Amino acid sequence: MTAKNVVILGAGVSGLALAWFLKKYAGDQLRITVFEKQHRSGGWIHTLEKEGFLFEQGPHSFRGSNPNSATLRLIEALGLQDQVIIPNPSQNQRYLLSHNTLVPLPSGLLRALFSPLTRDLWLSALLRDLRASASADADESILDFSVRHFGKKMTARLIDPVTTGIYAGDIHQLSMRSCFPSIFEAAQKNGSVLLGFLKKQALKESESSFVTKMRKEPVFSFKQGMETLVKGLTVALNKDVHYHCSSGALRFSSQGAEVFLAGGRRMQADHLFSTLPAAALADQLADHHTILGALLTSIESTSVAVVNLGYRNRVLHKPGFGYLVAQQEKEDILGVIFDSNLFPQQNLRETETRLTVMLGGVHHPQICGRRDVDIVNTAVQAVGRHLGIEQAPDAVHVYRAHHAIPQYSVGHFTRVTHIEESIRQLSPHLTCLGSSFYGVSINDCIMQAEKCALQYCIDNKILEQ
Repeated sequence: MTAKNVVILGAGVSGLALAWFLKKYAGDQLRITVFEKQHRSGGWIHTLEKEGFLFEQGPHSFRGSNPNSATLRLIEALGLQDQVIIPNPSQNQRYLLSHNTLVPLPSGLLRALFSPLTRDLWLSALLRDLRASASADADESILDFSVRHFGKKMTARLIDPVTTGIYAGDIHQLSMRSCFPSIFEAAQKNGSVLLGFLKKQALKESESSFVTKMRKEPVFSFKQGMETLVKGLTVALNKDVHYHCSSGALRFSSQGAEVFLAGGRRMQADHLFSTLPAAALADQLADHHTILGALLTSIESTSVAVVNLGYRNRVLHKPGFGYLVAQQEKEDILGVIFDSNLFPQQNLRETETRLTVMLGGVHHPQICGRRDVDIVNTAVQAVGRHLGIEQAPDAVHVYRAHHAIPQYSVGHFTRVTHIEESIRQLSPHLTCLGSSFYGVSINDCIMQAEKCALQYCIDNKILEQ
């Protein structure tokens, strides 16, 4: 049997994971080529060592307590489990900036009874949720859902900053169904979010001891940083990944797809997978399908600035994970991660302090346009006010993640359904995946990559259903 040619656009975590799963399930029945326009793999996952500090410029951790174990199984298959690190349990406390004071976020119902953030709200929020009914609409904003279930004050105090910490977005616009699908589904089935989760049964999978153990951890990373996973996938794929290869026009026929690359090169494919951001793919497909191009363009994204601060001395005296900032605080930052607390295994000296300050997002779009020195000053002044750190950092790094976080606005689920229908009309030889469509977290991207790989192998009779 002649091997089929499969081309994957993009070597972020979605593209790399997809290539790996296709090789796992299809073996030598597929010839896989991954094209990446940059000089490196991984997209926003990027670990940097600078002036004796380990800095994360993108995601800082994986979520262990995830219903799907695809990420953990992938780590184990790559032989990276010995490099996995977990936080010190004493450093799991998260905070919320409230009236310029860091207040511990309650981590459970019992703590919510006594927390200054929720003790005056928890009973009314609980009763409101228990009385709530399923929404008559197919989707609603996070604001509308949260107010209906928990009330306006609880939404402003907790739901808004938590959402901002994940999506850097606006709860008036973001879709509850697409941003928090498990919570939305629980409420639709049971009316109450609380009752829905009490009734929910854990999926039973055949798991290794490593996966079982890691499922109990809230978050985890690697000793050498998050890019360890990217490097492991890149090594496994070997020569299948090609850099400095920017794709241009795409052409489809009854036999497959043709990719036109910068410099006049062409590549024929029996099937084309795109893991590109929706807007980038729209530029390549608009001429083929006007409606599809418009649908892809309608999926917006926001930019954030990441400021890594390194101190050779222990200047942070607050235990915990970090803190979030609610919009009502009128601050220029979104939150701060206490990196040296969270993963001390990554500290290169015993006394160091590492912090990551997040800025920008939908509410502060002007931040990424500022000069580095101004962004750094904003970050340093914020940690000075909130954490009492007066010492100047010994190392600083600024990274602008342009259009890095997709914004799943209300109706996103239906929009993606229409995109899938339009792609089927355009060509059976094209599949789209990635953070623009099915979830922004690393776990979401890897889970969808495995799903797409399995479906392709089943459709092409490489695997039996």
